[in-house]
Amino acid sequence: MNWRNYRDLTIWMVAVVAIIGNAAVSHFNIDRMARLEQATLHARSVQLELTEILSDLKDAETGQRGYLLAGKDEYLQPYLKAEQSHAEHLNQARQLLAGDDVAEGRLAGVERLIEQKFAEMRDILAAYRTGGREAAVKLMTGGTGKQSMDELRAVVHEMLDAQEHTLDDRTRTASNNLYLARATGLIGAGIAVAVVLLATSLVQKELNRRLKANNELRESEGRFRNLAEAMPQIVWVTRPDGYHEYYNQRWYDFTGLTREQSLGWGWSTPLHRDDRERSQIRWKRSTDGGESYEIKYRFRRHDGEYRWFLGRAEPVRDARGAVVRWLGTCTDIDEQVRTAQSLQENEAYLRSVLDNSPDCVKILDNTGKMLDMNGPGLASMEIDDFGTVRGCPWPTLWPESLAAQVDNAIRVAVNGQVNRFSGACPTAKGTPKHWDVIVAPIPDSRGKVQKLVSVSRDVTEQKAIENALRESQRYVESVLHSLPNRLAVLEADGQIVTVNEAWKQYGEANGLPADFEWAGRNYFELTSDDEAGTQTAAGIQLVADGQTDRFQMDYPAPKGGLERYFHMRVNRFRGEGPLRLVVTHENITERVLADHRIQESASQLRQLTEGLPLLVWSCTAEGKCDYLSLQWVKYTGIGAEEQLGFEWLNALHPDDREAVAGAWRGAVEAQAEYEVEYRLRRSDGHYRWFAVRGIPVFDARGTVVRWYGSCTDIDDRKREAVTLEQLVAKRTTELTAAYEDLQETSALLKNSNEELEKFAYIASHDLQEPLRKIQAFGDRIAKKYADAIDETGQDYLARMLDSAGRMRRLIEDLLQFSRVSTKSAPHRPVSLNTIVQEVLSDLEMQIQRTHGHVQTGPLPTVLADVVQMRQVFQNLIGNALKFTRPQTPPVVTIDSQPTESGWRISVRDQGIGFEPEYADRIFELFQRLHGRKEFEGTGLGLAICKKIVNRHGATIYAESVPHEGTRFIIDWPTNPEGETSAPSPASTR
Repeated sequence: MNWRNYRDLTIWMVAVVAIIGNAAVSHFNIDRMARLEQATLHARSVQLELTEILSDLKDAETGQRGYLLAGKDEYLQPYLKAEQSHAEHLNQARQLLAGDDVAEGRLAGVERLIEQKFAEMRDILAAYRTGGREAAVKLMTGGTGKQSMDELRAVVHEMLDAQEHTLDDRTRTASNNLYLARATGLIGAGIAVAVVLLATSLVQKELNRRLKANNELRESEGRFRNLAEAMPQIVWVTRPDGYHEYYNQRWYDFTGLTREQSLGWGWSTPLHRDDRERSQIRWKRSTDGGESYEIKYRFRRHDGEYRWFLGRAEPVRDARGAVVRWLGTCTDIDEQVRTAQSLQENEAYLRSVLDNSPDCVKILDNTGKMLDMNGPGLASMEIDDFGTVRGCPWPTLWPESLAAQVDNAIRVAVNGQVNRFSGACPTAKGTPKHWDVIVAPIPDSRGKVQKLVSVSRDVTEQKAIENALRESQRYVESVLHSLPNRLAVLEADGQIVTVNEAWKQYGEANGLPADFEWAGRNYFELTSDDEAGTQTAAGIQLVADGQTDRFQMDYPAPKGGLERYFHMRVNRFRGEGPLRLVVTHENITERVLADHRIQESASQLRQLTEGLPLLVWSCTAEGKCDYLSLQWVKYTGIGAEEQLGFEWLNALHPDDREAVAGAWRGAVEAQAEYEVEYRLRRSDGHYRWFAVRGIPVFDARGTVVRWYGSCTDIDDRKREAVTLEQLVAKRTTELTAAYEDLQETSALLKNSNEELEKFAYIASHDLQEPLRKIQAFGDRIAKKYADAIDETGQDYLARMLDSAGRMRRLIEDLLQFSRVSTKSAPHRPVSLNTIVQEVLSDLEMQIQRTHGHVQTGPLPTVLADVVQMRQVFQNLIGNALKFTRPQTPPVVTIDSQPTESGWRISVRDQGIGFEPEYADRIFELFQRLHGRKEFEGTGLGLAICKKIVNRHGATIYAESVPHEGTRFIIDWPTNPEGETSAPSPASTR
């Protein structure tokens, strides 16, 4: 090998080594740049996942607000989707940040804030479902939702900024590596000059080819720009990385931006702020993945108005499939979007109207098949799922008897007319209902009927009211015709509207034909000319003229030598129609004649009482004094005429007058016996005590007709009582001084009380034996010697037996009261459900007799004396069935509910009730709020209940409203052994 060859070989070897070294350095730089690019993609991925997390939270808040505003479950879909997807994004971010302790700590804080935010949103939704929108709004405004969201955004943006700083550092490192690669390339290029010179011809050919290609590309770009400028859309071109390098003129005309303001990422400046973030994220996803780009967003016009655009872009790829350009357009779709929004709003408004309509609204096609139904309609028809009837022919839901009528309504509506009908049709669950239905056409834009609307109104209650009114009218007519008194309804001018059967019979008895037509006749023309007829006509005229609302009078009407008396009443009646008068005539002949006989008897009684040492008096049924005996007049020194009516009260001591007047009024109103004590002024001005007793006298119908009473001088007894009270007071003082001694004997006193209770039990038991003999011999006298005893004696005997019966019941109640302490059994678990059912079985006859209804709920099992608990419920339920309002069947409800300390058991009725101030008094011995003639009893039942309940460590009290009912409440404490609620269901009897 010569020197030249050796030199050339050496040069080529050096060149090869240099090229290999240069290639190694270039490979190192390229590998490092690849790692930097991978790290950059990793940082971008972290930013994308964090942005998706924020987007999920915004979607969740949007879904929650939509649900709170609209109240519909479909608005919760974004919330539910975000609740699921945010966990995936958190997990993805956690994997990407693995190994970065600082970033992992921040991500843990983000996760905690996200869970806190979702927990608060779940609480708000729960508050809305349970308490409504006000509760939800209150929780939102009072919560920390905005604070936690702001804190979350701050942490996420802090992490995004950290990733952005990382990207900047890696970009600078990549730039340095690029400079190094360029230097290495220059060196390699210098070394490879020789090689390049060898390939000059090839390079020249390649340059010529590329020059030709560039010329063709410039021509193509020119044609593209001309085409882009001619298009009605906004056209733009970007580099592969998304950098915008071209816009057609329409962009600048629309936005008013300059070219410098628009290039690069300036396109996002006029974007609506609500669309900016998602647009950038979507654009980055397309440029990173090379996938087609499509989005709807709003751009700000040069005058400040925002308009909707549809943005689309497709990648331009080279022969190897690499993206070299992005071609995009923005098409103005503002009109379409706003039209769609308007349609959605109109549809939502229409749906709101339908869902708030109380009627059942259905949309049908022109063949009668159901397409849609509003929510209230589904509820009124009791349809749980409309899908079960969608597409179903509407006539098939109606009974066969109305199917033809429904088909006809559909045909009429299809022909463009409105049809209306009504009929009965049960709901999907069989509930009978009556409907008022309107079927109308829904024409399209060409006027052709494509759909029908049917509006069905539930008139079941209205039909029931109409039927009830008709039934009530028949009932009233039946009652009117069954009344024994004559009754007529007149117009204001006296024209007769109708009369009852008694009126017609009276007319026949007075010579009128049986078919006499009363309606339309004038009452005044048919009235007799005698004094009674003139007075009754004048009274009717007074009411007709409005001088008084009612008029009544008694008048004689003798016939055939017989005495007859009538009582006439006239009342005004004004309903929705004209004024009418109701005239009734009651035959009071028997009552008037009885009054005459009573007056004669009273005269005889007065003659008898004048010889008695008592002060005797009598009063009318209204309580006005009409007679004072001679002894009263002599005692008071005041004439009888001056003390009649209520003037006798002036002779009473001023301190007694008000109480005595109230007691007298109460006795008269209650028609009960009157017993008081008061001081009466003597003729010399001295006051003496008298015991006063008054007895009402009833007629055959049970109505009080008079009062008779007497006053017995008890002044000496009263003075002795005062002396006794003084002695008691003195003794009380002595007992107070000896209080310490009594403490030592308290144990003995307790034993004494127990002995007294036993004695009361034994004494009450022994008292029953003589009572049995009294009742037995009394019954024998009543049966065997009834004919030998006059009416007065029989009355005495009846009173004696009645008193003995009351005494026996009193003794039995006393025995029962005593047994509470003396005959108690050990406590054991007792099912109150079983006790109540046994009591109801015992009271079954009383429940049937009173037409009562007893409803029981689940009751607990308690530790108690089973016999005494049966006594408690026997008394409480028996009282509820006894103390009822007239003509009102008793309704009794027994239930229980747990409390913090045990159970609260209640027995509630709808009876007569009582005033609240008597709530404690009714549990005392022998306390009664009503007379024995109203309600039988001894006044011990509730005292026994209280003693039994207190003995078991529980309490009993009552709540009541007059004329509405009473509720007895037992607060039963939980025993240490524990109690369990009875599992048996509620029952009724």
